[in-house]
Amino acid sequence: MDCRRIDPRPAEPRDLNSPGAPLRLPPMSNHRARRQSAFVNDEKILDAAIFIASEVGLDRLTVGAVAKHAGLTSGAIYARFESREELLVAMWEERASASFEQLIRQVGSLRRRGAADSYRQSITNWVTDPPPNLRVGIEMSLIAHRVDELDEVVPVAIRRWLSDLGLAHSPLMPDESVDVALIAGVIGYVMLLAFPEPLVADLNQALLLMSPPAGPPPVDPVSIIVSAQELAMEPDDEIRNQLLLATQATIASVGVHKTTLSRIGRLARITPTALYSRYKNRDELIKDILYRAQLSNSQIRNRIDYLQFDQTMGAAMQSYLQDDAKIRRRVHSETVIAAWYDRDLARVYSVTEFNSMRVVANELSADEKMLKRILEIQKIGLMAIHGSSVLREIFPEMANFDWRPSAALLLQQAFSHP
Repeated sequence: MDCRRIDPRPAEPRDLNSPGAPLRLPPMSNHRARRQSAFVNDEKILDAAIFIASEVGLDRLTVGAVAKHAGLTSGAIYARFESREELLVAMWEERASASFEQLIRQVGSLRRRGAADSYRQSITNWVTDPPPNLRVGIEMSLIAHRVDELDEVVPVAIRRWLSDLGLAHSPLMPDESVDVALIAGVIGYVMLLAFPEPLVADLNQALLLMSPPAGPPPVDPVSIIVSAQELAMEPDDEIRNQLLLATQATIASVGVHKTTLSRIGRLARITPTALYSRYKNRDELIKDILYRAQLSNSQIRNRIDYLQFDQTMGAAMQSYLQDDAKIRRRVHSETVIAAWYDRDLARVYSVTEFNSMRVVANELSADEKMLKRILEIQKIGLMAIHGSSVLREIFPEMANFDWRPSAALLLQQAFSHP
């Protein structure tokens, strides 16, 4: 037993301002310490996940890779997120959505702000070197339809941002259509940055052409809607055609990363022998899909009448958003995503797309200056097509989107400039 005397009187308060008085802080509670540690871990996890996703793509993002990059165990990640899909949702809500919202709100209000040179240039500077969060957010919006957890949060957020700008209703007024086309074009610009230079338009010039205070009224309805959904098929090789169609359906359903030759063969009911007699590997088959899609587009574009270019351009873009073009649209988007992380695929895509553009330009004009202008218009159109694929996944109403005011405004401005 300790027999030392205990003084029952309360201790005198210590003057903390006196020179010799040590400052004693109350110890951190275990609960508070755990909460702070969890916050730090969450930041590490999300930063690591965004970095890896921006390097290899969301389909190749694994919990193990995130844990290794964050300096944690997989168990530490699963303690914070129940599944990989829940981690994806957190990446969207805590990282990617803020950059995506900034893009939509700034570009969507560009024309209403008078399209001042400084404001337009600030958008160009930011988007030309976009943060990883932004491209990951765009990728999430494109694959949300096949990831249930993302499908619950991504469309709701994007719809809300557009609604705040008064752009989430249908039908849109002509000037509102131009605002949506601007948003689609800038989203598409970010998507094309990963490709070699020939496909990238001058963003500042594109915004200048598309952002006068008022656009022209819609032109008369186009009687012939261009059907650009068909692949160029082999007339004498039915097995190859079945493989091409099965590949399209598989990519649209699960993405390029999960598209395998065995999966394609089962869907097409083609034996491995017949399959490998036509394609050495999966990459060769996917590149053939790209080539045939662009060949099909070239055959259609060869029929463009220069005097009706604005109507035909608007009609072609509108047909791309219809329900019966869903598979073609998703194949296009999924292939673009895969090409972000595969240089060889990106090169093939760029070559086929640019060659298709040159065919159209040569059909429309032999004048060198005019050729350059037509190519630039097509690049801007390509940006808008890519971006509209993102918006079409969010809004079924985009099937009714009228591209004609935007196409007419773009051409009017482009050909009136010296």
